Amino acid sequence: MFDRERKAWSYALDRINGMNITDNVVEFMAAKTLKLPEETQRVLKLAACFGNQFDLDVLVTINERSESETEKELQPALAEGLTLPHSGFGFKFAHDRIQQAVYSLIPEGDRNANHFKIGRLLLHGVDESEPDEHLFDIVNQLNWGVKLLEDDKQRRELCELNLKAGIKAKESSAFKVAYDYFVAGIELLGEDPWKNQYQSTLQLHALAGETAYLNGDFDRMNEMIGLVIDKAENLLEKVKSYEIRILAFKAENKLIDAINTGLDLLGQLGKKFPKKPSMPHVMGALVKSKIQLRGKSNEDLAVLPAMTDPEKIAAMRIIADIASSSYWATPTLFPLLIF
Repeated sequence: MFDRERKAWSYALDRINGMNITDNVVEFMAAKTLKLPEETQRVLKLAACFGNQFDLDVLVTINERSESETEKELQPALAEGLTLPHSGFGFKFAHDRIQQAVYSLIPEGDRNANHFKIGRLLLHGVDESEPDEHLFDIVNQLNWGVKLLEDDKQRRELCELNLKAGIKAKESSAFKVAYDYFVAGIELLGEDPWKNQYQSTLQLHALAGETAYLNGDFDRMNEMIGLVIDKAENLLEKVKSYEIRILAFKAENKLIDAINTGLDLLGQLGKKFPKKPSMPHVMGALVKSKIQLRGKSNEDLAVLPAMTDPEKIAAMRIIADIASSSYWATPTLFPLLIF
């Protein structure tokens, strides 16, 4: 409203905030969508299950019709400006609110079934030469409809798909997304998984612990790697989780805890170090190293064969993990680690 005395516009913010404009926009766009041909509405609802953007080849697969038929059904939405061409063979809704409006037209009771059907169609309809191209789409859709899984075979299949998706997301540094996939996989494990699905269970928990650490969620990290350390069948399968615990202690500046964890693990690997070394320990280690290196040049050391013993390789990794902490917190231990 224009205030003539102050010669300025005044706004009734409380009334504006109470107008629920967002819902009105969604309702308006939903009403506009309902004026489109039924086939266009149907294909738009399928597209809306993917979010704001969708690929034509994916839409063709889940529409179960030819590319030309799918394009024809989509054309009225393009003409109305509800959808737009995007990145080559892709499309997008002109605005997030339009996608929300179209999605709202799907009855709530049908949404999970829609997602599940889409996931199954994609799983069995993607190009076999590029099996991972639509991995995230497939897993996301199936996770939406997880309650519709019919048997243990389907649960195991989706569990493995979540593991693959989590690894792929982790490789892209999408650690929160990766963690969510790993947890979804854990929730799909069957009865007594540490016995019946050992490798998948081990991988899912170890990777969930690692990505929880990378997300800075140390409580969930400890929960996951604690299970690995408790349930893993051999020491080498526990090493990576111990390493994550050491890195977390270092991140929290708990250097002594990091060192003690590393030393305990080194002891299990057959490499014992004193927790409180004295100068005689240091001098003894120095003399031993000098004797072992006597008569060997740098060139001799450079051509030594690569280490192959997995326990010795694991021990070297642990030493590298705790060396910097020992430099600051236990200076007399540091020389023993590097000699």
